[in-house]
Amino acid sequence: MRRLFFVALLSLAACNGISQSPQCAAYLACTEAVMAGSSANYPSYAEAGACWSTDQKSADLCTAACVQGRQYLAFGAGAGKAECQ
Repeated sequence: MRRLFFVALLSLAACNGISQSPQCAAYLACTEAVMAGSSANYPSYAEAGACWSTDQKSADLCTAACVQGRQYLAFGAGAGKAECQ
């Protein structure tokens, strides 16, 4: 019974109302455009990723990383791909 309580408590803690940022969705789309299946290498940025299950500060840091990652790809392997522009 105690174990069930802690599982429920952890589940509720993860429901903080923070959604995946559009910037991270775009970054994952860019990584997929560069190499199919590559977005699986970045599970923290996915819809149910760790970036969105903690607090707003963490979510903001993840969003900043996604913006930088997409900019990096836009001038490299993703140059010329619409998803990376």
